[in-house]
Amino acid sequence: MESATATLRDGIREGRWHGFLPGIHQLRLEMDFGRATLERALAVLTHEGVLAEARHGRRRAILRLPARERRPRMLRLGLVLPVHWRDADREDVEFVTSLQLAIEREGCGFTIYPGHRAVNSGFEPVRKMAGREPPDAWAIYQGGRRLIEECRLAHPRTLALGGAVADLDMDVVAWDGGVLVKRSLEILLKAGHRRIVLPLVKTWKDGEHRGVAAFYREMREAGIAVQPSFHLPVVPGGASGFREMLERLWRWTPPTAFIVQTASQAVEMLCFAGSRGLSVPEDLSVIALCSNPLLRELRPSILGLAVESSKLVPHVVNWFVQPPAPARKVLLYPSLGSGDSVGPPPRGN
Repeated sequence: MESATATLRDGIREGRWHGFLPGIHQLRLEMDFGRATLERALAVLTHEGVLAEARHGRRRAILRLPARERRPRMLRLGLVLPVHWRDADREDVEFVTSLQLAIEREGCGFTIYPGHRAVNSGFEPVRKMAGREPPDAWAIYQGGRRLIEECRLAHPRTLALGGAVADLDMDVVAWDGGVLVKRSLEILLKAGHRRIVLPLVKTWKDGEHRGVAAFYREMREAGIAVQPSFHLPVVPGGASGFREMLERLWRWTPPTAFIVQTASQAVEMLCFAGSRGLSVPEDLSVIALCSNPLLRELRPSILGLAVESSKLVPHVVNWFVQPPAPARKVLLYPSLGSGDSVGPPPRGN
């Protein structure tokens, strides 16, 4: 009956009939509804004052146009992805597409805004992209602290996904970088490694990431003096930056173990090792702080230690569709993947 009523309303509003409605027999032919259904729909429109009362042998007069139905505005979530979509790795793409499907299943909208992972990147460029119709809430995926803080000041309904923001009074769903580094070092130190390298990307090099503090702490407890230029080298910018860092390290005392942060770094690590005649893990052990499925496809497969991004999706959806509440923090713990990239250091090392 509701469908027949809506069809009649739309037809009257759009001028399908003028002055009078056709008889019920003609309406049945035009609209393909049963007689009883049409009679109930006509009664509703009569009660609303759109149609005149039925009179025997006469067609129903149209008294006025139906009011347009006010449809509730669709809520929209804006995701700030601090890397251009074409540069996103496989894990990021799987997370974003899964989140979009989950949000749309809730009847809500979803928009991606590109940002930057650099520590000094702010929210203003993203705000300008959003224009005069910003989303109802923001989720920032692995953004820098400044970006997250400025977004939260501009829009209180902000969720941080990752990043060194556990101390902020805001909604956070994150994984602790310190836990990831600590667990990685436990594995490598137990295997006998001492010349362990954790390359620092831009968002880690200023010390804002807990992983750096965890590295110093765990190495100190193992009796190893950390030399930042060797154990914590900064990755230069540019496409060849990671390779340049590796070349510089091998001009000194070669490392025996690496903790890389992305699948692309793991690939570069394997390529570099192959070019030097080194085997993984016989000559060099590698652990990746990510759960990218690509790690399992490499040869040898790379041991990954991370929180799978797919685990973030239900937390984001629940946060978005539920009414605002006091700041909530959800800390996800890492899981250890399978891989053949860790072994003892070579003899004599």
